[in-house]
Amino acid sequence: EVVKRRLDNVGLGDACLELHSHKTAKKTVLDELARTLELGRPRTGAVTEDVTELTRLRERLNGYCEAINRTIGESGVTPFQAAGELLASAAAASPETPVSDIGQWPQSEYRRKRGLVEELQARVSAMGPPRDHPFWGSKLKESLPAALDSLKANLEAYKAAQENLTDRTGILVQTMWFSDPADLAETERLVAAALRAMEAPDLGSVEVKSQLWTQRPDVVRSLVESGSAMAELKAEYGTVLKPEAWEEDLSADRLVLETDGVKPWRLLISEYRRTKDRLAALQTPGGKTGAKNLLAMVAAVQSHQRCDAVFEEHNALGLELFGEDWNGKDSDWPRLTAVTHWLLRLHGDVSGGGMPQRLLDYLSWGPVSKQLPEMASRIGQAVTDLRKAAADAALGMDLDVFRRFQQPGALAEQSLEQQLRLATGCLENLESVHDMVRLNVQGADCQAEGLQGILEAAYLWTAGENALPDTYDRAWYEGLWERALKERAELRSFDGAAHGQIRESFQQLDRRVLVHNRARLAQAHWERMPRNQGGGQLAVLRRQFEMRRRHLPIRQLLERAGNPIQAIKPVFMMSPLSIAAYLSPGGIKFDLVVFDEASQVKPVDALGAVMRGGQVVVVGDSQQLPPTPFFETAGQVEEYSEDELTSDIESILGLFAAQNAPSRMLRWHYRSRHDSLIAVSNHEFYGGELVLFPSPDAGREDTGLFFHHLP
Repeated sequence: EVVKRRLDNVGLGDACLELHSHKTAKKTVLDELARTLELGRPRTGAVTEDVTELTRLRERLNGYCEAINRTIGESGVTPFQAAGELLASAAAASPETPVSDIGQWPQSEYRRKRGLVEELQARVSAMGPPRDHPFWGSKLKESLPAALDSLKANLEAYKAAQENLTDRTGILVQTMWFSDPADLAETERLVAAALRAMEAPDLGSVEVKSQLWTQRPDVVRSLVESGSAMAELKAEYGTVLKPEAWEEDLSADRLVLETDGVKPWRLLISEYRRTKDRLAALQTPGGKTGAKNLLAMVAAVQSHQRCDAVFEEHNALGLELFGEDWNGKDSDWPRLTAVTHWLLRLHGDVSGGGMPQRLLDYLSWGPVSKQLPEMASRIGQAVTDLRKAAADAALGMDLDVFRRFQQPGALAEQSLEQQLRLATGCLENLESVHDMVRLNVQGADCQAEGLQGILEAAYLWTAGENALPDTYDRAWYEGLWERALKERAELRSFDGAAHGQIRESFQQLDRRVLVHNRARLAQAHWERMPRNQGGGQLAVLRRQFEMRRRHLPIRQLLERAGNPIQAIKPVFMMSPLSIAAYLSPGGIKFDLVVFDEASQVKPVDALGAVMRGGQVVVVGDSQQLPPTPFFETAGQVEEYSEDELTSDIESILGLFAAQNAPSRMLRWHYRSRHDSLIAVSNHEFYGGELVLFPSPDAGREDTGLFFHHLP
């Protein structure tokens, strides 16, 4: 009844004839046959178009499924697995570690190289973070006893050279009140500052640290140059010119001398003669009155006046800079000129970073120490010794300076503090060089296998017993995923929203095609039904339709009109007993016989149906209890015959299983609304092979019935 009801619901019930028992009414059967024969042609929709579109969508979905689930090359990993592993490891803060062509490796190569990575992990776990190791940066790959002794000697000499340099620079630092140099570059600047201090002129009361030297250097230079120029002019013409001559405006006289003084007949020109007389009056007795001499004298006076204007404008600045050494126009100009030029150059070097700022402080405190040259010389020798000792130590350690300090340059150019830490740490942990040697050997093996990225990750390792293998695995899955994207257009062009839309459209079309298939089955059923032929078995059947009583028994009806009845109702729904009751031997044949609940059907009852079918499908559960023979055997004496080989087989299902018939397990279990209802049976009887749908409240503990007391 359940099957018939479901077929009726989908429009295919008209093809079924129910003959469940001997109590089936003849009239009911005939009415059903007549009704079915009079059915009209079923209506079908756009079947071809829907099937074509469904096929196209199915190919796209299957293409993506095939692309995401087919292994990538010889890796043994599918893109689905690779993406899953990447998502699972996304939370881990593993660095980007590129490994060349890792996505092209077969799984055997991946496993072999993973062994190298595991060995590398074991090494860094045993020795600790490589960057914290005393010999970090050393590229030694062997540590023979003789080489170890030589290395120790080089390190001791290196440390002694550092201490010697520190002692010598300390004396100079205390003398000049400088800060301790951080590296050799600052040490050499300290030495250069000491030598520069020795070159300083007598600074007297000069304000060495004044900002005017850097803020107004041109003004300072012009002030000193003006004063010096006036002093030179006074020295040259002071005995020739009267004091009041320096204040005269000689612009008109100079014009006359420049225009008329060059003419041969200048003495005949009255203007020239008046100018000559006027200028001669400004001279002391015995002065030269030639045209050229007078013109030079006028130029000197005008130059003096210009310098005097500059001097008067910035006179206060000179007093601020030179203090007691400033005597106005009567200052010691050669000394002030030398001091000015030296300080301007020194301030320029300080501003440019060529000299330390503290050199100005030292010069401002008083006279320069006479011992500076000796101190500078001793420091220079110590620097030379340190460079040589550092080179020997770096060579003995085969030190990669950049890897150690992350700074370019030789070992001697690095920070003095870091150099001292290197020498001290290596000497105190000399035996630990073997750890670095082993790491370098394993690193060389990794480089030879193309694992440079993993090796760099090992150098950065700080913690985690599986950090390197995890990083290697992530690089492996990333490489495979990138390869899959390059090789498979279905993955490269995948879009989640579009894929969801395609899936939804496919589902709709699939349901529509199911409806179409029902209509097509109904149409095929209608087309195969007998029409208005003249006589024969159909005539027998039609006469039975017209009769009001005395109908043929169903068994005789099927014998005399079996073919048209089977065409009208190609599906018979019968029990084993009704088959024996209604179907004569050698009569109607069926293409397919299906037994449901076969574990409850005895072989003797099923034999009649089996003999009438071309193919047999037996559906049942071998774990269910078989039909009981209790009431049949009560009071009988058990007899046993060796000839009855199937006498102990209790159901048709067991009979077919005993004959090793092809079988398939229906694994999907959908009847239990909560998976716990079938979980025990699945484990105990079905070997855990059933596919269960997890309950949405599987994690709840308060399931089942509850007692609520109502007072």
